[in-house]
Amino acid sequence: MVEGLSRIIELEIAELICIEHALSPSQAVTGSNEAGAAGPGKETCLKIGTAILEALGNRSRPVGISFTEDELWLMRERVSIYTSQGANADLGLVIKAKLYQALLSIGNTRAAQAALGGVVTDEEPDGAEMSREEVDDAVRRWKRSDQPNTGPGA
Repeated sequence: MVEGLSRIIELEIAELICIEHALSPSQAVTGSNEAGAAGPGKETCLKIGTAILEALGNRSRPVGISFTEDELWLMRERVSIYTSQGANADLGLVIKAKLYQALLSIGNTRAAQAALGGVVTDEEPDGAEMSREEVDDAVRRWKRSDQPNTGPGA
């Protein structure tokens, strides 16, 4: 089974600001440690902070950030789908959609690994995302290979 999966999400400055606000207060401020606590730790806060600084330097492009599955679930819980900012009436919805896309991608990768018995081919680098269709194709191939050959000429 694949452990510790992460995904890169492209975020605009407004989305980063929204996430920063939603993650407050952090464990960095409250003094609790990262393991098993219900809030963002120092690493997560610094990830967001670094991305904000990068986005401020270049507002024309989104910033790609790699989030762990735990970080994605935390943000999914903290960011309100109803959040808006100025002309961005659907800001929360856009962020939630990106989070769910990343979480579903991780789930699809896990399903494929389970269906293939944990076999990873050399063609796919570690952390490569699989689409739902690729997962379905892998499962179909696995099921066909698991069936006894009972056709004519067998």
